Amino acid sequence: MKKIIYLLLLLFTINTSGFEIGVKAGYMKGVTDEFKDYSALPAFGFDLGMSFAIIKISGEFIYLSSKHKDYSDFKINDTALNLNGAVKIPMVGLYGGVGIGIHFVKSKATLFGITVESDTESKAGFNIFAGYELPLPLISPYLELRYVNVKDNLSHFMILAGINLGF
Repeated sequence: MKKIIYLLLLLFTINTSGFEIGVKAGYMKGVTDEFKDYSALPAFGFDLGMSFAIIKISGEFIYLSSKHKDYSDFKINDTALNLNGAVKIPMVGLYGGVGIGIHFVKSKATLFGITVESDTESKAGFNIFAGYELPLPLISPYLELRYVNVKDNLSHFMILAGINLGF
């Protein structure tokens, strides 16, 4: 009986290696002077990654559409493609990491439903993140706090929740 309990504990606490696909959603809040009045709910995305014991490498897509808090006609959309690396603490579920990426940023201003100004740019960025992942076999729900630095003062914090499916 003890061997079965130890085996179950091992299965539920260590995700040693494999492919993962995940979905995520969350909230974004701008932090720099030019972007602090913008927020987005929901921000959403997905990732595809590979875990090797305590290391995880993943490609990620995240999209958010933010509005100015006072002027809802001012919008900024950000579509990000990131490459992230994370280190996991086995049997605890905590992880942290960094990533780099490219952000396709579209800003738009409308007046009475008519677009008066629109601009699209590609910007480099990086992110730093930490979170908790419940290490279950095959399915791992998680909660993550992330700081994203995007060139030209579009930096923001994100709170993300998601689920990874491992196989």
